Amino acid sequence: MATLRIDQFISSHQADWGELEALLRRVRGGNMRALGATELERLSTLYRHASADLALARRDYPRDAATAYLNRLVASAHPVIYYREAFSLRRLLHFLTTTFPRLYRATWGYTLTAFLLFLLPTLVCFFVVVFVDERTAVTLLGPDSAYNVIDNFKHGEIWTHIPLPVRPSEAAGIMTNNIQVIFFSLAGGMLFGTLTVYIAISNGIMLGTIFGLAWRYNMTTPLLSFIAGHGFIELSVIFMAGGVGLMLGDALLRPGPRSRSEALSLVAGKAIRLIIGGAMLLVVAGTIEGFFSPAYSLPPWVHYSFGLLTGVLLYGYWLYAGRSANPPYTQLLSCSYVISDEAKLNKGDTQMRKSAIRSLLALCLLITSYGNLGRSAAATDERYFPATGHSVVGKFLTYWQDNGALERFGYPISDEFTEVSALDGKSYGVQYFERAEFEHHPENQPPYDVELTQLGTMHYQEKYPTGAIEQYANTTNSRLFPETGKMVGGGFRLLWERRGGLAQFGYPISNEFQELSSLDGKVYTVQYFERAEFEYHPENQPPYDVLLSQLGKFRYDAKLQAAKQPVRLNLPYTEGHNQFGVKASSSYIVWIDQQTIGQRANTILSYNIRTTKLTTVTTMARDYVDIDGSTAVWEEVTTDNCNGCVAAIKGANLETGQTFEVAPCSSGGCFSPAISGRTVVWREFDNTTDKLFAKNLDSGVVTEITSVTVNGNHYLERPLVSDKYIVWADFVDNKRDASPFKVSAYNRATGAVSVVGSFQAYSFVEQYALDGSHLLWTQQTALYYTDLDTGLTRDLFDGWGVTAPAIRGDFAVWFNTGRGVIGYHIWGTKLETTNVVQLTTDPGDQLQPALGGDLLLWIQTVKGSNNGRVVAAPIAQMFAAAGK
Repeated sequence: MATLRIDQFISSHQADWGELEALLRRVRGGNMRALGATELERLSTLYRHASADLALARRDYPRDAATAYLNRLVASAHPVIYYREAFSLRRLLHFLTTTFPRLYRATWGYTLTAFLLFLLPTLVCFFVVVFVDERTAVTLLGPDSAYNVIDNFKHGEIWTHIPLPVRPSEAAGIMTNNIQVIFFSLAGGMLFGTLTVYIAISNGIMLGTIFGLAWRYNMTTPLLSFIAGHGFIELSVIFMAGGVGLMLGDALLRPGPRSRSEALSLVAGKAIRLIIGGAMLLVVAGTIEGFFSPAYSLPPWVHYSFGLLTGVLLYGYWLYAGRSANPPYTQLLSCSYVISDEAKLNKGDTQMRKSAIRSLLALCLLITSYGNLGRSAAATDERYFPATGHSVVGKFLTYWQDNGALERFGYPISDEFTEVSALDGKSYGVQYFERAEFEHHPENQPPYDVELTQLGTMHYQEKYPTGAIEQYANTTNSRLFPETGKMVGGGFRLLWERRGGLAQFGYPISNEFQELSSLDGKVYTVQYFERAEFEYHPENQPPYDVLLSQLGKFRYDAKLQAAKQPVRLNLPYTEGHNQFGVKASSSYIVWIDQQTIGQRANTILSYNIRTTKLTTVTTMARDYVDIDGSTAVWEEVTTDNCNGCVAAIKGANLETGQTFEVAPCSSGGCFSPAISGRTVVWREFDNTTDKLFAKNLDSGVVTEITSVTVNGNHYLERPLVSDKYIVWADFVDNKRDASPFKVSAYNRATGAVSVVGSFQAYSFVEQYALDGSHLLWTQQTALYYTDLDTGLTRDLFDGWGVTAPAIRGDFAVWFNTGRGVIGYHIWGTKLETTNVVQLTTDPGDQLQPALGGDLLLWIQTVKGSNNGRVVAAPIAQMFAAAGK
């Protein structure tokens, strides 16, 4: 074919070029509505002709001005012909109301497959954990995650308590995490769907295992209440994202008659649109999860109803929105991927195919980079713990995560601060956790710049300065440590080796022995290590039968209590003396001051609370004193070598200093005076009969309340008196250690006598206390409260060795003894709540509590001796300092 001359070429096409220019001027700025349908078709035809003319001109007339003109004309027409409408609210609404729900319906088969891949492992794992073996959770979730979940459930928590001030940031974090999950499902499709399948199955395993544990620990209701509000939206979108990944993988695995790149390009645009729509829904779900789901003040049915409402709205939207027009996304090719009628590709349309695949690959690269950045940031980012309201950051967070996390260390109970070490006197940056204390040592190179404080050593030395008694070596699968001479065996050795051994726990510093827990007052088998204390809990299934004691909490609470400890009265004490038998009223404190332990004639001291004046009441007291108001009564002896005899019951008006005789004693002696108002009661023994008397100090009238004939060792014990009742105990056996006693009560108004209960005494101190009609009385392992007016009795506290109870108003106190325990402490409760707290934490023993006025009093052993001294502090402040 002969080539036209340039003038012929121009003349034959110039009219079309001019018409194209005119149409382009009319649609300047992209206003395509300026042209009618015929003109739009003509514009398209003229553009194709001009493009062909440009190709010929470039070949035949490359240097002619006509070629440059055609190049400008085609270039100006191209953006008009291929104009894409900019983002607008109208386009967004069309996407949300039509495109997105149509795409969801067109891909429902893939979504259903992803749901089934999730559902089956969920049901299997739930069944295995609930009905087969709870320990399977450790394998399914991994030890750290499983122990974290179990620890939360045991504490009645589900790790979702989000304080109101941090809910905005938590909601943003939840949205980001969920969107990342669906992006990974999309990216997984590019690996032939394998990663998508793995994500669906692993999520099913996780959820089924967690719900199985929740079922076993009765936490299903709070867990469902939390999930219900946002779960319908969140899980549905995750299933949809899994379907998108499966759709991409299917296109790669079964491309049909097309190449894999063509097949992938056909579904890439749809996949991206579905993920964008899902991300929008996850913003809604994240907002609900951050603000509504943690609202535990709302009853569960509100959460369930709200969740059901969101589910109905979501699936109503997906199933019915956009059905007014013919759906463009319905045709399937080889049953493997969705084809768009408006974007069919032919083999020559390579540019669009390459563009779609390039966009999808770029998105997958972005997802991968985002995941890596997220993990990198997480390694140094702050982690907030809603359960305690504290955060862990930086080096301490890394150490916490890398060395056992919640199972090993528990929750943070403080933020980071500077503390002086009790071991070397240096200052370190520290942070307390329930079971440990972290120390920052900048002089060491990472990872050795974070060390654990030797809380086990500190706690053991403070609690057992001479070593715990009755220790025994566990020889089951045991290991001897020559460094300390101690042996670790059985479950304790398994935990020591499994959770880090020497680096985490240090050497054993004791063998096993029995200890009274400061948390629940129960006795457990324990063993101390330099940095931990192991407790054996036989009520739990292995491996949860060996737990770590909360040494971090004990020490941190002790520091807080020391910082806010109530101001104690500075009561007089003479070095080397032994004080005991303290009693108090609202005005006075009295106690027995013994120069040498074991002597018979002792001094009674009186301390005026208002004036702080100390007065000697008598120097011939035996070992018992009581007070009400300003009147004190006691046992008076005649000589300091009288072994067990008492010559009289004496009394004194502490305001005037005047003493008086309440009653002379028979040859056997009289004992245990008690006073309430103007009434004094006491025991009188004449070798054949043990009698209980009451005397009105104003009238002088003496009344015999009861008596027993001494038969073997049958006698009375320690009477108490209030304005309503007189209480005493009958000793009815001849074995003094572990002796059975019967507690009786005498109604002062009616004269009726009733038997309250019985107990066994292991010491000569009181085992019951009286205030008005309220009676406390003990057995070996329990403390009971009886309302003498109604006769109703309830269990107030269960724990070994409850001794010497005292009661006043709503306050009840006692001290605990226990097998293998050296350090005794004062415990207490308020009758209106019955929540038990430890009131004293001082080193050594705290014994013989008493209540008077607004004071709690006790005997504190003096370090380095068996002597005791009186300590007093406001009772309300003591309970406040103990956290109650």
